[in-house]
Amino acid sequence: MKHDIEVTSDFQCNEKPVKGTVKWSHIEAFYQLDKTNPNLVYAPQLTDNHLRPNCQQKMRVKLAAQVFSHSVTTGMLMKIAQNELPAEAHVTATFVQKFDELFDAVNADSYLNHKFSLEQYVASLSKRPER
Repeated sequence: MKHDIEVTSDFQCNEKPVKGTVKWSHIEAFYQLDKTNPNLVYAPQLTDNHLRPNCQQKMRVKLAAQVFSHSVTTGMLMKIAQNELPAEAHVTATFVQKFDELFDAVNADSYLNHKFSLEQYVASLSKRPER
C-alpha cells in the first residue's frame, strides 16, 4: 500500500459512515511513534521489514496480516485520541480494521471458531448507511 487510497463511498465504523483518504504515511507515522516508548508498545510485532519489505518479504502474507491487525488499529486510534496522529488518520485506522476483519473471516478454521462468517462480513461491507 505505497499509494494513498481514496475512499469514495462510505463504509461503516461503529454504525458511522467513514469517508476520506487512506494513507500509508499514517501507518508509518504510527510505527515511528509506537517504537519510541518502550514501556507501552501497541504493535510490538511491527518491524522495519513490515513497512519497507524487500522483494521476498513482499510476498509474505504474514507481514501484511501483522500490519493490518487489531493491535495496529487500536494503537492508531489511541495515538489519534492523544493527538499524536492527525484526526484524518481515523480513515486509515478504520481501513486497517476492515482488513483485519477480512483476514479473520477468510482464515477462520471453522464456522464456530470465528466471530462471523465470510458471508456476514461481506454483507456488512455492502450495508449502506441510511440517509
